[in-house]
Amino acid sequence: MDLNKTPRLLVMMFIQYFMQGAWNMTMGLVLSTYGMATIIGSSYALLGLATILSPLFIGMVADRFFSSQKVMAILHLINAGVLLFVPQFIEAQNTGMTLTMIFLVGLLFYPTTALANSISFSHINGVKYFPFIRVFGTFGFMVIGFIIGEMGYSGNTITWYIASASGVVLGLYCFTLPNTPPKAKGSVFTLRDLLCLDALALFKDRSFSVLMLSIFVLMIPKTAYSAYIPVFFKSAWIR
Repeated sequence: MDLNKTPRLLVMMFIQYFMQGAWNMTMGLVLSTYGMATIIGSSYALLGLATILSPLFIGMVADRFFSSQKVMAILHLINAGVLLFVPQFIEAQNTGMTLTMIFLVGLLFYPTTALANSISFSHINGVKYFPFIRVFGTFGFMVIGFIIGEMGYSGNTITWYIASASGVVLGLYCFTLPNTPPKAKGSVFTLRDLLCLDALALFKDRSFSVLMLSIFVLMIPKTAYSAYIPVFFKSAWIR
């Protein structure tokens, strides 16, 4: 492991999940607080759709044309601007625009998770060190959860402003990360690549298929937990 690069990767991972924890885990409660509990399910469904669509396209762009840390920086800075406007639509109870903005947030944010992993793997010697870096993301998620809870902001749109500020910090910080050039630069971009047809061949491996099925089943209760547990805690008078 490169000891000079590792601290920078730890900070990147910490802020990445600090930012996500600020808006994602409290979104259901915020929507419920502002009278839009009926769109909680739709909001998380749109985030799921964004998770499927955006990382595929952004990953191809990063692999062929631009350095990963620059793509990650630009996505976070744009997303910081989007996050800044989300509270206005929530407070106005504009469900259409709220859902649109949440979907846009998902399109911009979720590719950065894969990019953060890619950058980390590119600058460590061996995958065995990655868990050490990744766990700092969990620390960031825990820290923002504790801060929001202690400050009483769990059901307040201020969480989106916190996420926006975090996005600015992380976006600027990404420009200082070790250069991670595109690995497939110069390769031909085809429709087959766009549709990820080569990846489908992985399902011929029984172990891979079982893993994917397990993840699919696991994500059903996980998403329900993320969406509604803060709402439940509030109804049970648990801060």
